[in-house]
Amino acid sequence: MSAANEPDPRPLGHRPNGVPFTVVVADDEFSHRRIMVQILKSAGFQVVAEASNGEEAIYDADFYKPDLMFLDYHMPRLDGLQALRKLHASHPALRVVMFTTETAKERVAEILQAGAADYIVKPLDRAKVLDKLERLVR
Repeated sequence: MSAANEPDPRPLGHRPNGVPFTVVVADDEFSHRRIMVQILKSAGFQVVAEASNGEEAIYDADFYKPDLMFLDYHMPRLDGLQALRKLHASHPALRVVMFTTETAKERVAEILQAGAADYIVKPLDRAKVLDKLERLVR
């Protein structure tokens, strides 16, 4: 088997140089944040902050300059879509994955047009989350 066909031995959450990708998780539901944080940490990502609304998510992006953000669509004070638009304008390199219960094609198109790198339909499924992460970071 050639080196090009061998699986990458590093943890999914690490760059080729071994440094972990940094992540902010924003969801108003504590239980959803806990699940996401556990999935991310188990894959080697460094969760630098958790936010419970869109305003906190923007603050955390400004402060921590993460590589990735997982952002809930429905949140208080500033919903995920509004936060996504602001984040995309101020942090264009930030890869944001939106979690949502929304499955309508128009809503998904709106999320992607606003700047999301991808989206995940709730409830959170570990295999689906890891698959999305694989495509984003490798």
